[in-house]
Amino acid sequence: MAGIVGLTEIQHQNGTSAMTVDTTGRMLKGVQVFWVLGFANNNQREGTMLFDTQHKMVGCSYNGSTGQVTVPVAGLYLCTFTTNANDASKFIYVNGSNPYSPINHWHNGNDANTLVLPLQLAANDLVTAHLNTDGNGTYGSNTAFTGTFLG
Repeated sequence: MAGIVGLTEIQHQNGTSAMTVDTTGRMLKGVQVFWVLGFANNNQREGTMLFDTQHKMVGCSYNGSTGQVTVPVAGLYLCTFTTNANDASKFIYVNGSNPYSPINHWHNGNDANTLVLPLQLAANDLVTAHLNTDGNGTYGSNTAFTGTFLG
């Protein structure tokens, strides 16, 4: 037997909105989490990226001393790490290790390039961007680390 349920909002028992449906039928998530981190200047960097610019931090937190983004909710995240580094390997670590080891993103050229990874994360996981080079490093303002909660 088929049925129709007409509603505009799904809530937890405590009244917290989990999802809404607008008049066109689009479903809107109550939890929005994403970050965009970068550098303000063009200095050479290598190792764990300690970003000095938080372009956007929505629903998560960043520790500039450790380079760690703390995610607030479990789920699937899409993360990117863009650099302009020659002879370099990029990694995105979760809680201090590469979840796809030994996979990394190697690049040999002086143009911008991006590592894109889906990550299944738990609440309070720590996510960091790492760069290993043959001494060429990355040059700041064209480097970005992003993450988006997909659900």
